[in-house]
Amino acid sequence: MYKIKAEGKEYYSDTLVYVKKAPNGCYVPCLAEEAEYVVGKVPEDTIFENAEVENFDGGSMASDMQEALNIMGVN
Repeated sequence: MYKIKAEGKEYYSDTLVYVKKAPNGCYVPCLAEEAEYVVGKVPEDTIFENAEVENFDGGSMASDMQEALNIMGVN
């Protein structure tokens, strides 16, 4: 999973596509190093400009939250 930080908000997506704008104005997939934008499903396809992307394991995050709830006695 990915956490996308853009415009002061955080979004979560299970897929990312790196894109750049072609000379004809269309967005085309590219390597991360060439990317001008990031496209993520959040829940609709959204094009993020100047976004920070963080890769993380969603299963581990859920497990950590469950463990914290168990410690607090919340079932």
